Amino acid sequence: MKRWPLMVLLAIAALIGGCRSKHERSYRGQVQVLEGDQTALVELAAGSLAAVSLADGVVQWRYQPVMTPSPYLDYAERYRLVCPVVRTPGGDLLLRYDDELHVLSRKDGRLRWKRRVYRWAADRLRCPAATADSGVVLLRHSGLRVQKLAADGSPSWVVGLTLVGAAISPPKVSPESGDVLIQTASHLVNISPAGAINWARLRDKLIDAGHSAGSP
Repeated sequence: MKRWPLMVLLAIAALIGGCRSKHERSYRGQVQVLEGDQTALVELAAGSLAAVSLADGVVQWRYQPVMTPSPYLDYAERYRLVCPVVRTPGGDLLLRYDDELHVLSRKDGRLRWKRRVYRWAADRLRCPAATADSGVVLLRHSGLRVQKLAADGSPSWVVGLTLVGAAISPPKVSPESGDVLIQTASHLVNISPAGAINWARLRDKLIDAGHSAGSP
């Protein structure tokens, strides 16, 4: 069996991958239109975001995160957005990177605050939700805790879910009541805006109740 020289193999790999930079090879190209706003958020490269007017294509602002490079993660993997951008009632934007949460001013893209969050779960479980008072709700400790951060990034409260199991989906916030809904494998949990558990219902009971209501 013929053994190819290392340089030849590298050249073939380069042709297959194309003559693109590291950032271009890892670019995932998210584009998002803000609800109720004639603005598109475009991920230009790893973590680099631009707000573009839908009316005329003018770039309103750009944002490039500044984070300390990690020796354990590829640059593009750490800097990419892992969740859709969330707009708070106050007009700020929540950006979830691999291991950091950034909050920007919607008006000019200035960083208001950022906070380290650990990359313990799949992308879909890392996504934050905005509260009625422009705070942030997110899962922590492998989905066994729910944390709320105030509009300035300071901790407000933490609720443990050990008795009902880890969350299996991101938190959802009611726009009317401000209650936070958490779904685990066994329960549906309702948490008040103040961080108290209003109720926890077994999912099996919800299924049984639905069957009873729909039966002839």
